[in-house]
Amino acid sequence: MKPVTRNIVLVIDTTDYEKTVIALEGGGKKHQFQSNNLSEKIIPETKKFLKKNKIEFTDLKQVEVLTGSHFSRTRTTIAVANALIFALGLRQKMFKPHYDRQPNITLPRRPQK
Repeated sequence: MKPVTRNIVLVIDTTDYEKTVIALEGGGKKHQFQSNNLSEKIIPETKKFLKKNKIEFTDLKQVEVLTGSHFSRTRTTIAVANALIFALGLRQKMFKPHYDRQPNITLPRRPQK
């Protein structure tokens, strides 16, 4: 008997600046955490969520993202999603970030040597 193929879609939602939600599409299972430092927390929290639901990274068939208007959170979320897509060899296109405005980058105060 063949093992059942599971089409599991992982959704990473960073639209709320105060929290990040990781969910399984269609399953109703969600995990949220405060994300003051998203780049340090997103992978460990995702691992914890998947382990709790008895899912391996290799069970994932697709990754989806929902991003808000915050530059760093959008950049981090897209980078993590694309890394998962690449590392797992998923058959989906990589995400391109879309920002709501141009970056506000200031010039250094002192001239560079």
